[in-house]
Formats: sequence, C-alpha cells, structure tokens
Amino acid sequence: EEDDDDDEGPPSLTEAFQSIENRPILKLCAWYLTIYLGVAVVAFSYIFEQWTIVDSLYFAVSTFTTCGYGDLEPTTTAGQVFTIFFAIYGVIILGVFIGIVGSFISEHQFNVTLNNQEEYGDQVLETLFAGIEDSSATTTSTANTSGSTNNGKSP
Repeated sequence: EEDDDDDEGPPSLTEAFQSIENRPILKLCAWYLTIYLGVAVVAFSYIFEQWTIVDSLYFAVSTFTTCGYGDLEPTTTAGQVFTIFFAIYGVIILGVFIGIVGSFISEHQFNVTLNNQEEYGDQVLETLFAGIEDSSATTTSTANTSGSTNNGKSP
C-alpha cells in the first residue's frame, strides 16, 4: 500500500489558487480592476486634476482599498463628485472580488476535506472487512478443526 503523507493536513492557499486560476469570473474581475485603474488615470491626470499618472494610480489604489491617506484630494467640484461615485464603485468591485476569491478558496477546502473523508472512510471499511474476513476464516478453520476432531471420537 502507498503511504500518502503528503495529502495530510489542511489545503494550502497555493493549491487553492492553482485550482481557481482558470476561472473566467476571476478574469472578469481583473478586467474590472484594470478598467477602474485606467479610468482613474484618465480622469485624474487629464480631465479633472492634472495629476501625474503615478499620483492618479496612487489615489485610485488608496481609494479602492479604502485607505484614503488624505495626502491627495481632488480640488475641483467635478473631481470631487467623480470621486464620490468612483469610491463607491471601487468598494463594490473590491467586495465582489474578495467574495469570489473567498468562495473559491472555501470550495477548494471543502472538496479537499471531502476527498480526505472519502479516502479515510474507504480505509476504515477495508480494515473492517479485512478484520471480519480474518475472524470468519479463523472461526471456520477452528470449527473445521474442532469438527474433525469430534468426528473422530465416539460419543
């Protein structure tokens, strides 16, 4: 029998991410994030505030992650109104993305746990049936031995 010591223990995050890397919904989330950052660069660098591209990306990421350091802030009214909707949209995208990734990781862990339980269940059944077969073989051979000994004797 093979000893599968490598399969024991909780599933790793690396395994979980490998199992979800080809999911189309994650690609969609990546596109939304890319578009979100692209819109930030265009809006804050060229339309509202005339910031550098790096400053625009920095502001977008700090807004997206809800850190909001306060070192950059839109000064125009149009930029401020845009930022209100931009921040709300970013929080929604971030929440959905975290929910999707968490769901995939949870699903992967559930599947690994289920597979481990099935393997252990099979091992328990094999051990149980092996024990039953051994005891019935022992009982049968003992009965046959006792029976042949008794058959040779007269009552």
